[in-house]
Amino acid sequence: MMLAGEPLVPLLAAAAATGLRSFKPQELANVLWSMAALPITGQEVAAAFGAAAEAAAGSLKVQELANTAWAVAALKLEQPSLVDALCAAAWAKVEHFKPQGISNTLWALAAMRNLHLPLTAGLCAVAGLHIQEFNVQNVVNSIWAFAKLPAVAPRPLLEPLCAVARRTSGEFVPQHLANTLWSLATLRLQHPPLVAALHSFTLQRVEGFNSQNVTNTLWSLATLESCDPELQEALCYAVVDRVTSFNAQDLASGLWAVAALGIWRPDTVKGLCRASRGQLAEFTAVGISNTAWALAVLCSGEGWQTAYPTNKK
Repeated sequence: MMLAGEPLVPLLAAAAATGLRSFKPQELANVLWSMAALPITGQEVAAAFGAAAEAAAGSLKVQELANTAWAVAALKLEQPSLVDALCAAAWAKVEHFKPQGISNTLWALAAMRNLHLPLTAGLCAVAGLHIQEFNVQNVVNSIWAFAKLPAVAPRPLLEPLCAVARRTSGEFVPQHLANTLWSLATLRLQHPPLVAALHSFTLQRVEGFNSQNVTNTLWSLATLESCDPELQEALCYAVVDRVTSFNAQDLASGLWAVAALGIWRPDTVKGLCRASRGQLAEFTAVGISNTAWALAVLCSGEGWQTAYPTNKK
């Protein structure tokens, strides 16, 4: 990041906090969005702007509402009354939302695990009217949001979203590819044309995958019971290459996926086991359970049907 450490950033935040009372609704929204885009500002300043945005929520325009909701989620502000005010104001204007506002607001609700049913239903209805206008980021964020909030995932909307994702998948960067496969797997959503496209582009771009992308993709293939030997081999090479940078969740998920897919590659399995030994203290109960299951399956050679893991990423 070119401006990381730039002294102007904290000075600007301090100046903004000092003049907070003079900010108009649009200016409040802009500053909150900027704070989230520049993850440097202290939470105290962000919380003060959040309180001011709550009071001004009814005066915010559609894009300002979406941007502010996104910022609140990205900043992880614990201000329930602010979220309620933003949701109420957004619901009152939901028919005016455009693709970016729709996807940003859905992403924010999902990131905050906020099941605001009226707003979600309204956003889904409006999304259906604009679905062909969605760009790559819009469609990826929306599918991811529904995977995080499966209780409100509208199956009739998911089909056209997947069709748009398939059409635009050639533009997906590694994060988009991994997130979309993870979303489909989490939703247990079978969409063969999209999955085939994601496999193809993942194979082309796997060298650009980071550790989490690699293990999320392996987990997704296993969950979707998707057999693509060439892609599996490429991902196994990626595991060997990156395993020293895996965190505890990556390691547990990677071992579970390798076992569930029936992959026995000594370099991959031993690399995951070796790295896991140094991070066992960080494993969750689910991680320990899934790792034990994976080792039992890999040692027995009897296939994944011998036991039932906790299929949770």
